[in-house]
Amino acid sequence: MPKPTFHNLPEPKRRRLIDAAIGEFAAHPYPEASLDRIAARAKVSKGSLYQYFHDKADLYRHLVLDELGARKQAGAPRLGGTFFERLEALFLAGLAAFSADPRAAALGARIYEDGGDPATRALKSEARERGVAYFRAELEAARGRGEVRADLDLDISARLVATLAGAGLVDLLSARLGKSLAQLARRRAPIDDQLVRETVHAAVELLAGGLRPAQAAAVAAPSEPVAPSPRRPSTRPPPRRAAR
Repeated sequence: MPKPTFHNLPEPKRRRLIDAAIGEFAAHPYPEASLDRIAARAKVSKGSLYQYFHDKADLYRHLVLDELGARKQAGAPRLGGTFFERLEALFLAGLAAFSADPRAAALGARIYEDGGDPATRALKSEARERGVAYFRAELEAARGRGEVRADLDLDISARLVATLAGAGLVDLLSARLGKSLAQLARRRAPIDDQLVRETVHAAVELLAGGLRPAQAAAVAAPSEPVAPSPRRPSTRPPPRRAAR
């Protein structure tokens, strides 16, 4: 993680360095990303980068785990409501934040697309475990409020939600919109924002169907039509026939 000297930098210089690094890692796979180019764009010497970070992997880790997360959180509203309402709002806020920040979105796309090198694989694994821990705490709190089932397996559920929040949501939107991840990240083609909202809502509702308490799920589900009662046979005697 960053050394104390990085945090002591003036804000404009620190921001310039981070922006240069995001641009470099967004444009190139990790093995091809260059500290020389980052230093040149940030207008610092390459040697000074090692005063702020231990190495290239340390800088990359800070960008992926801290900087991208902070930018998503900065665009998120103060979330209220139930766990599922907050989850949907969190998904949409993250998508909106990256739509407004193409280079950060491109870096996020790069993380999903690349994965062959050990540094990227390790970061994806660590980011996934952070997500699981976050959603496990959220689900535990939701269970205390009665918003999810009391018998919920928190570990399984947290991994399910974290998967949807990460690669699952990306794959779902890419398939639903008919656009590649690069197009979604860089807005290279028009995107139907209404369809995005509807898709996110449908995904959260499908997830909620398995996590809500039985009585809450019954209230949320549409009522089934009531079958008509079978007709009782008549107890009146049949009419008597006239004698011939």
